[in-house]
Amino acid sequence: MYLYQTIVKELADYPLDYFVSPLRIGCVSLMLTKRCTNQCGHCCNYSSPQATEQIDLPLAEKIIEQAAGLKHYNIQIWGGEPFLHKNLFEVLACCLRHKLGVRLNTNAFWVSSPQVVRDFINKLKPLLAAAGVDLVFFVSCDKFHQQQPATPLENVVNFILALEEECAAGTTPVSYNIVSVKAREDTTIDELFSVLRKKIPDRISSIIKKINFVPIENSVGRAKTISSAEINYAPQGNALADLSQDITIYISAAGNIIFSENWIGDNIFPLGNIKEMSLPEAEKVLSGQRLFKLLQLHPAKYSFYPFRKYVDVLEITNSIASGRLKNTMIIRDRIAGLMQITEKQFDKSAELSQARQIYVDQPDIQTARKNLHSIDLYGDLSDLFYLKNLLRQTTDAVLRQDIQALLDTTYSY
Repeated sequence: MYLYQTIVKELADYPLDYFVSPLRIGCVSLMLTKRCTNQCGHCCNYSSPQATEQIDLPLAEKIIEQAAGLKHYNIQIWGGEPFLHKNLFEVLACCLRHKLGVRLNTNAFWVSSPQVVRDFINKLKPLLAAAGVDLVFFVSCDKFHQQQPATPLENVVNFILALEEECAAGTTPVSYNIVSVKAREDTTIDELFSVLRKKIPDRISSIIKKINFVPIENSVGRAKTISSAEINYAPQGNALADLSQDITIYISAAGNIIFSENWIGDNIFPLGNIKEMSLPEAEKVLSGQRLFKLLQLHPAKYSFYPFRKYVDVLEITNSIASGRLKNTMIIRDRIAGLMQITEKQFDKSAELSQARQIYVDQPDIQTARKNLHSIDLYGDLSDLFYLKNLLRQTTDAVLRQDIQALLDTTYSY
């Protein structure tokens, strides 16, 4: 019924073979550099023009060689902005020599004209042909990126014009996707298509299929400061729907090997550092952790509040206990941020906003229990404060029991 009880139950329901069989690293996602031309408000990586962390070429080649040894089918290159890394071409060439397909993220700051893209692709064509694999660009296009001077919408237009020409020619295995972080009141994609309809009207239907909208909930960095009304919650799904053993491993610019990317962050559940641990060794660590397997099977559910908040609390607790975090002012601010009591963000979703009326109204017991269930699923730690108040004020014995159960399970730490 409640989060921790659900975890225990679902672990028991999973086929034993799943936990006995080892996890496999099916793909490596490499943060080549933390440096970026932008300093986007939603950035989960805290990238900026001032950031200096990066993977140097010898280490990148070592990672790629190990990835090829694990029979990977592709490698993802991201940042920051990969095109700011002085050895990007050498890194891509190494991937292709090892016959690894490449998924390359960019904000298109470098695309001053379509010809710039053509020149870059032409330089790679011999390597792509020899490798027999493909290159897929992922270009960012949304209000977070296009509101900044380094990445005007014109650059994305130039990028698409060049790639559509390349795709239409069919002379090399190069394609692209448009990645748009979905937030409210964002007209960037509409503006993009307004321009493209004038330039290449016959290609519009093809381009529409290449748009990938990413919920802002997938980010936890600066996105924590954005109004939660902009969050679009993913469906919870079925815990037993996918029994795949293959996972994606993320390697940060500092070399940290991370089980899961943005919503967990590189300080929580790190497997080690690629400078000290090989990818095969990371596989062994993964296979010994049931929690990793649970998160892999059902990421939509356990990336929700309050589980994500629980993980954040765990990280703070570990930091204080280990002595890594000592400054009392920082500790106070971090805890206040987790609790969100002062912000009172009661707009996580229409369902949550409605459920939180239980704090001010006195609904019938059936409605109250339904409200508590919604708070259990979607609430954050600010609800802890209000649930305790509600417990003191409520006289209904059944409702008191339900509130106490919620405090003892989901909101216990």
